[in-house]
Amino acid sequence: MIVKTSLLLSLLCLAGISANAQMHRGRNTRATPVAIVSDQINPAAIAVDGTSVYWVSDSRSTINKMSKAGGAPTTLVSGQKKIHRIIVDEDKIYFNTDDEVRRVNKTGGTPTTLAPIADIAYFDLAVDQINVYYVSSPSSRSQLMKVSKAGGDPVTLVSNDCCPGGLAADGANVYWADFGDDTLKKMDINGGAIGTLGTCNQPHAVAVDAGSVYCTGFGEIVRFRKTDGALITRIGGKNPLDDFDRLALDEKNIYTIGVKGIYRVSKNGGEPALLVPQHLESSNFAVDATSIYWTNYWQGTVMRLRK
Repeated sequence: MIVKTSLLLSLLCLAGISANAQMHRGRNTRATPVAIVSDQINPAAIAVDGTSVYWVSDSRSTINKMSKAGGAPTTLVSGQKKIHRIIVDEDKIYFNTDDEVRRVNKTGGTPTTLAPIADIAYFDLAVDQINVYYVSSPSSRSQLMKVSKAGGDPVTLVSNDCCPGGLAADGANVYWADFGDDTLKKMDINGGAIGTLGTCNQPHAVAVDAGSVYCTGFGEIVRFRKTDGALITRIGGKNPLDDFDRLALDEKNIYTIGVKGIYRVSKNGGEPALLVPQHLESSNFAVDATSIYWTNYWQGTVMRLRK
């Protein structure tokens, strides 16, 4: 009886060790990047929604779409002149070219021109529930503009500003980085006084969530409180010369592209972790609840990495 009991305990112990080992291995299994689309010509800007991935290709002249579940890509728009950014909402795609801000249905069709762009200097674009925000630069001074998603006359929000870019909007305010003085600024979407939230060293990109504004720059990522500009987090990488560019958020984390690739770091701070080694100049990226998507401009691929 003692032998049988000891044997039973040994078997249970081994089973427990095996189960724990499997759980341990499962927790430490790192996802592998996969190419979901290949043979693209210079894929560039990218966006995602709940069901699909959208990207620009063919030397920035087309917009393509593919289901996240897989299948063949579909070309939605072609023959455009250098598409720089794309943003999707419930049923439309908004994009800017060298000389226009445009809108097209997610199912494709003929794009609608929302506004002309004069002497563009920066290619940033933002949308909220009502408007599209963009930069136009007549003469030698940049202007921050808005136009209704439904169309109509463009409205100048900021004129004679040195260098606005890295746009973001939340339905109440529009936010931007002033490349001239390294500040992060905001304005009510209906106009008014310009507010300064703080400084961002050589800024590149801006993003917002419910309570904060984020900015990437040379060697740092900063997070400010929307209401009063209080500094919440200032994050620096191991390499002080890392130049963080482009920006995306999920519920808990910040994602950005640095000199070495795509990084992730907690919104509360910490050391940025390199997720995807990549050349900065060849990538654009987007995130959803489960994955990171990016384009390889020179390799001609659209990639995905499970979080």
